[in-house]
Amino acid sequence: MKKVFRPYYLSVAFALALASCGPAKIIPTPVENIDKMPLKTAPLKEKDLKRWSHLDLVKDTVPGMSVDKAYAELLKGKKGQKVIVGIVDSGVDINHEDLKAVIWTNPKEIAGNNIDDDKNGYVDDIHGWNFLGDAVHEQLELTRIVKKGPSAPDYEKAKAALEKEIQDLQGNKQQLDFILKAEKTIKDHLKKDSFTLEEVKAIQSDDTNVKQAKAMFTQILSGTSKADFDKEIVDFKDYVYGQLDYNLNVNFDGRKIVGDNPDDINDTKYGNNNVIGPEPKEAKHGTHVAGIVAQVRGNKLGGDGVTNNALIMAVRAVPNGDEYDKDIALGIRYAGDNGAVKVSPWWLVASYGVITVGELCLSPMGLSFVSKLSPARITALMMGGFFLANSVGNKLSGILASTWYSYDNKMNYFLVNFALLIFATLLGASMLKRLNKIMKDQGH
Repeated sequence: MKKVFRPYYLSVAFALALASCGPAKIIPTPVENIDKMPLKTAPLKEKDLKRWSHLDLVKDTVPGMSVDKAYAELLKGKKGQKVIVGIVDSGVDINHEDLKAVIWTNPKEIAGNNIDDDKNGYVDDIHGWNFLGDAVHEQLELTRIVKKGPSAPDYEKAKAALEKEIQDLQGNKQQLDFILKAEKTIKDHLKKDSFTLEEVKAIQSDDTNVKQAKAMFTQILSGTSKADFDKEIVDFKDYVYGQLDYNLNVNFDGRKIVGDNPDDINDTKYGNNNVIGPEPKEAKHGTHVAGIVAQVRGNKLGGDGVTNNALIMAVRAVPNGDEYDKDIALGIRYAGDNGAVKVSPWWLVASYGVITVGELCLSPMGLSFVSKLSPARITALMMGGFFLANSVGNKLSGILASTWYSYDNKMNYFLVNFALLIFATLLGASMLKRLNKIMKDQGH
């Protein structure tokens, strides 16, 4: 689900809370408990505010992801390979100045001819696909459950949660309407849409509503500018009314405009190629994610992406509300079928499966071996040696894993691992005959 805005101003005096919310100052997280590292207590510089996440805790005293350090030390002199990254999100602004150079273009599709040239089922999918069509807003899943009626699973639980959400939002709506009414009162009195703290303070009136509005906005504008207030109040208004009008409204049907059956995974002929979406501002989350991944590095436009070897494929599947499983599934399949890097979850299952089998079977068997073969007087010592051997093995595994970045062709990394596995297997097999003899001699 794409959350548009989560309000911070839930006190009775919403305006007073706003008054304290000036431009945010990002101060690095204190690290006094981390090995006596030097602390950074001053506010970050403007250039670091844009890219703090790329900095390093040790080098820059900023708890970032150490991306710059990785480029300088691990990746220096290495040549990367372009990969396609599918951003399955709210849409991506493919015209953004810091992204347009890294947007994927379908090489098998001819733009604007209204023909599915690559025969993948999507007409003119030049930069990706929009599985939401012209839809923008959606219900929450709990709202959909309530809409289906008492026969739906978890109906009573969803109904109770929905009623609570609506009740909580009514308080927010009351606060919001109070602020908006006060703002309108000031505008009407001054006969202008924008005003300053000085103009508000200069207001003279016996009207009770004007006096209340003056007091409120004197507090607000003492702590923030009118421009910042306008932005905050618009975001808050979008959140409150978006929830009440769309997300929590059982009578709203955001899917009708799409024209498909969202519960039928085989109904795939829907959507369009407008990967930004009908309302560009609603694509800001997907655009933000795309920027984190691959916005052009070093061009002095905003921040930098983590990688300089990615192309962004835009897949719009997340509305303002809860997404449908069908859209996400088809979006992932679309990205995979059209070149985005994909990793089978079976690799994860298999990897953890091997580790689990080793922990559950091999380790106890090894301990049993040690206890049976060791002379009674040094059994404890031999068990310590067994655990030491395990530790050394884990250390060697870590060293081996760290060589991943030194392989331009990752297939060679897996071949080396496979060769080491075969060597270890043959070494163990060569020792079995001698071990069996020792076991028999010991009477086991």
